[in-house]
Amino acid sequence: MPVKDLFDAGLRPYGFPTLEKTLLEAKHLKVRLVQADGVALPEFQAETAGIEVRADWLIAELELANAPMTISEARTEMLRWIQFGTRPKWSEAELDSFLAAVAADYIDYNYGPNAIRHNFRIYWSDVKNITYVVWFQQARHPATPLAVRMKIRFPLTPAQAGKSFDIPIPPPPGYENVDMTAPKDFGPDSPPEDPEIERVRRAGVMPDYSGLPEKRIRSGVLPRGHIEESVVADAARPSRVSSAVWWLVGIATVVIAIGAYASRKGKK
Repeated sequence: MPVKDLFDAGLRPYGFPTLEKTLLEAKHLKVRLVQADGVALPEFQAETAGIEVRADWLIAELELANAPMTISEARTEMLRWIQFGTRPKWSEAELDSFLAAVAADYIDYNYGPNAIRHNFRIYWSDVKNITYVVWFQQARHPATPLAVRMKIRFPLTPAQAGKSFDIPIPPPPGYENVDMTAPKDFGPDSPPEDPEIERVRRAGVMPDYSGLPEKRIRSGVLPRGHIEESVVADAARPSRVSSAVWWLVGIATVVIAIGAYASRKGKK
């Protein structure tokens, strides 16, 4: 998948500091995917997107991360994905067992003799050998202890996979004058400043999850809208239509709508 498809779609990724030769980042976007067999996957609302790039502007991996979630939010999100997993095929009961362990000890749920020894990873692939992984990442926060991540891996030949830029990744052809310098607020958004959560953190005690999950205290907020105008890009020849962004990868389709999020506090 070419990086140019992202630019044609209106996205403006930038070089990730210290990893500018291999990694681009974008923030605040919605990703919709349709597999090669025509099955539409759930929309993924990403706080950040990491884009691993090889020479010739080919994307090797696209990794998406959302804002940290409460236990109830994390359960709702993962329920949308367990139906796709094939290695292994998780059940709703196993999901609840995992989340119960997190709620009991959000720091050390994956340690000790009775620990849950996995991060609830869901794997599958499509007929074009594009592989997908969705998993929980520990967020280490009492109110929002988990984040959900998704990685999409695109197949490359050994020659393609072995080639990397020896300079910071430049803009693709046709976008030579685009500035790809990282903004000051690169990376995940700053966590919220909430007196109640700070009190819990300093006290070192677990909160009452019967109340906190419904407060939706998180490091970001849901978008209030998104940019409707976008570009459709075929892998070989871009063409324009309105209100959607289509990337053809083999016969798999990746759709991204750039999120127009409410203002947040960035990194200082």
